[in-house]
Amino acid sequence: LKLVDLPPASTHTPVQKILVTLELVGGGFSVHTHPDATGNFVLWNLRPGRYDLRPSLGGRIVTFARGGQNLRPDGFRLARGGPPLRIVLSEKASSLLVEARGLPANANHLVVLLAAADPYLGLRHSCFQSPLKDHEAEFPYIPPGRYRVLIIDSQFLAQASAYAPRYPDFLKNRATPVEVLSGREAKVTATYVDGNTIKQAVRHSGPHPPQQH
Repeated sequence: LKLVDLPPASTHTPVQKILVTLELVGGGFSVHTHPDATGNFVLWNLRPGRYDLRPSLGGRIVTFARGGQNLRPDGFRLARGGPPLRIVLSEKASSLLVEARGLPANANHLVVLLAAADPYLGLRHSCFQSPLKDHEAEFPYIPPGRYRVLIIDSQFLAQASAYAPRYPDFLKNRATPVEVLSGREAKVTATYVDGNTIKQAVRHSGPHPPQQH
């Protein structure tokens, strides 16, 4: 594991603090470990199958390969033997400004949820969140990539945060897509999603997703 595009030394995460997790597609089995100070690590007792890569750092995966073969970090096949995995994780950050529209007249405690919609985002099963103030919310430090924007009541934050990054169809027709480019401030206008719509989407999505470590 190698980190690039590092922020100032006082704020960047040492490579040995990053938890590298491989989760079997479909859940039910995962292994994880921390690299040493050089970025090398060993994951023991892996089963052959398809895995998702989940680093604990919210950067962007710029390289994921095994030998000369480039891999996708979601659903890659892992068999016994072969060359080691090579992961390069960028800590480069950009910013996003969200403007709200279609808010109810009595709206209080609204939050903007930013769900990853990109397999190369390190924390793609997690969400960024920011309170909505004066019809705006700012995300000043996020990795470049594709996201889905939802403006919701804060009481539905836990449910939406659990489902939105894991299920692409969750509120698909109500979320606002946005791409945040490297080194540029992005801006997007998003609409409010009411509580009944969120409840219905949760019912249609099935069981509650597994909790993240």
